[in-house]
Amino acid sequence: MTCRSRMMMKPWCLTTAALLCAIFTISAPGCSDDVTPTPDAQTDQTILDGGVDGPSVDGPMADLPVADGAADGPAADGPIADSPVGDGPVADGPLTDGPLTDGGPIPDSGPTPDSGPLPDSGPTPDSAPALDSGSPPGCGNGVREGIEQCDDGNTQNLDGCDASCRFELSMRATYLKLQAATSSFCTKNAFGGAFNATALGLVQPGLDAAIADGSVNLLMHALGLDDLSGTSDPSLKLGMLTADPPTCTSGYNGTSDLDWPHVAGNLGYDANRVPKNQLSASITSHVLTAGPGRAMLPFVVCAVYCTPANIIMANTKIQITLGATSKPTIKTGTACPGHLPSEHLDPTLTAVEKAGLPTAAGAGSMCGDMTADSLRLIPAPPALTGMCSEGYLSTANMLDVIVGGCTAYGFQAIKPTQPDGEDPDVPVAGAGPPYTLVLSASKTVTGCKDKNGTTVSSAGLCYKDAAYSSFFRLAAGRVILK
Repeated sequence: MTCRSRMMMKPWCLTTAALLCAIFTISAPGCSDDVTPTPDAQTDQTILDGGVDGPSVDGPMADLPVADGAADGPAADGPIADSPVGDGPVADGPLTDGPLTDGGPIPDSGPTPDSGPLPDSGPTPDSAPALDSGSPPGCGNGVREGIEQCDDGNTQNLDGCDASCRFELSMRATYLKLQAATSSFCTKNAFGGAFNATALGLVQPGLDAAIADGSVNLLMHALGLDDLSGTSDPSLKLGMLTADPPTCTSGYNGTSDLDWPHVAGNLGYDANRVPKNQLSASITSHVLTAGPGRAMLPFVVCAVYCTPANIIMANTKIQITLGATSKPTIKTGTACPGHLPSEHLDPTLTAVEKAGLPTAAGAGSMCGDMTADSLRLIPAPPALTGMCSEGYLSTANMLDVIVGGCTAYGFQAIKPTQPDGEDPDVPVAGAGPPYTLVLSASKTVTGCKDKNGTTVSSAGLCYKDAAYSSFFRLAAGRVILK
């Protein structure tokens, strides 16, 4: 078929052929019937810039996008669509592989700006690291936003809203009872087991009174808690702290002080206000299990005129059932309890309110090894030593009485007891435990022997390592640390 006959079918052929014949000298085969048809499969191929942009002889070209700078006529000697060419038609075949003048990829044929990383293709605020791995953007600006649970205008810990703008769940012991027996969880109890019921009845009231007036404050501070409902959390830490007596005392009752502010004792946390003593913990079906690890237990055994001492407890374990949740209290007016409005707590937030019940059956368990050195800091109750026939001095401490025992009215109120444990965080004395503490004629502990019966050269080191197992029942309630 000639160009003339083609133009009758496709009017655009006239314009194209005329233009080519006017400008170039085209050999006869260019418009002859000898052109080999290009397979139809090529009709959908995009021609690159600078290539011949005409259709194959017999195939339609309506679907072929025409690139800039390409000649608009049919190929001369067969298909050349796969041969990159220069800026104009090529007469006898493909060009060389050298660089093309303007036949590089056009903007639409290469990667567009949209195919590279976009400015917002990185992590968005919603995909930022979890609170535990650092503060979210904007934390500490006093405006709660994004994933923040609160924002008190700072990035400080132990103030109700932590450094990651996360609500701080702190529980204070409102019920703490020394036990004389053991349990399946607390299988040893050398300290409590030394007391009979009468002697225990002389010790416990002092502890009860100190909890009620806020002079004894044992705190458990949740770190990395993901489930504030207390239902389940496979891994968290329980920071063990003490606190100063409350500065706001109007109407205070230490057995029920929900959301009352307490100032954490500064010996219990580091420069970043993170608790030094931490127990590994988990929560399963509302039961919190923590430890073993090191803790500090504020303890007192006399009801009046006694200053609580902080007992070091090695190998501490806790097991307690977490109760219902409630919304944290927001402070109003001059009332003592409650979070400050400036903390901007999430109004939908709820958290565990109580742990354990203040009853023999409902309380949780805490056990650990009380170091001998710590027991030396606790004055023995005069009501107790006054009835002991052993003749203790007025300066006697609880270690003296535990080692020496107490016989009252012909009955053994406290049986003489030696340490049955040790603190793994301090060096051993001599050949190590079990230790035997030596009592002088004046009923005062003055020395120590190691497991071989050899007197150790450093009695002070022995007192630090030697420890008495103990068992307490406890319940706790939510408070605010400041």
